[in-house]
Amino acid sequence: MTAFTLIDLFERMAAAGASDLHLCAGSPPVLRVRGELERLDLPEVSGEEMRALVYRITTLDQQKELEVERELDFSYALGDTWRFRLNASYDRDSVACAVRLVPATIPTPLPVPASSLGPPKRFQPMTYATPPKEAAHPIKRGTHHADPYATGRS
Repeated sequence: MTAFTLIDLFERMAAAGASDLHLCAGSPPVLRVRGELERLDLPEVSGEEMRALVYRITTLDQQKELEVERELDFSYALGDTWRFRLNASYDRDSVACAVRLVPATIPTPLPVPASSLGPPKRFQPMTYATPPKEAAHPIKRGTHHADPYATGRS
């Protein structure tokens, strides 16, 4: 039995400002904080413990889907503040789980409407570089050109 639950890990995830949580058998939980992976100072999780962690927060129908399809996408809410998107799947005959933290409220827009910002100060038009027309040499019939894809074998 693990010393922690997924709820405990969700709370640690939110407190650390992590975007993702990665769980797989044979490894301690790993958080992604500002793009960097950080192992939590927790024991490795066994295959049986991984399955039990996921099963504690899923319904019976979700558990059946995971067993049959070998993958399950679902969500979990922690109060009114945090939501989590989870992908549980089988990895080497053990359950693995990737969790994404999704704030329950949509972030506020810019303090100034984007339309009032105007165009960028330095506008640079897009240009295209093409060879001049006279540089194109059509292949004439009867002339021999080496096949660039030839392997040298007939």
